[in-house]
Amino acid sequence: MKLNAKEIGITEIDYDDAERYAKEVRNIAKERGIENYKKTSNRFNQTRVGYLGECCFEKFLGQLDKDFERYINFEPDRGKDFLLEDTFIDVKTTRRGVSPYWIVNSGENVECSVFSNQLKKAKYKRIDLFAFVSLLESDDVGYLLGWLPVDEFVEKSVFLEKGSKLGSGKKVIHDSYMVHWKDLNDVKELKDL
Repeated sequence: MKLNAKEIGITEIDYDDAERYAKEVRNIAKERGIENYKKTSNRFNQTRVGYLGECCFEKFLGQLDKDFERYINFEPDRGKDFLLEDTFIDVKTTRRGVSPYWIVNSGENVECSVFSNQLKKAKYKRIDLFAFVSLLESDDVGYLLGWLPVDEFVEKSVFLEKGSKLGSGKKVIHDSYMVHWKDLNDVKELKDL
């Protein structure tokens, strides 16, 4: 199976917007006393990375001849990022040190994961599908790897307990469910939704 990723550039404007967004989310969370945002530097970076992945996905959708809406909401862990036609999409972003193609060429798998608490929320937030982005900030680029409907993700995924190790040796930071890049639908198929 040939793995296709859509490479999307990240601009200084994207980085500036992500920084502002992460600061605003952190401030709102602090005002509300939301516990998991008190570890500000790590959570701040996760929020920033997620926003950059959404910027990449928005640029991809802009190339399609379809109507879509982006939800920029300052609520922590909001879930719904985009509405494409009548499909709600949650973009899941992973920051990587190397390109996903490099990982595959080295014989490793590219993991695409969703934290277990986010997967539980996907049902009641009416998320229809997950889109997966790998972010390589050193090269100012995001790779849209592919997507899966939530139900199909649940069927194909495996559970990873916090603290367990991936094939790459990287530790799992939250209880998560994971599929490999090869399990995802090709990004080109998003235009057929």
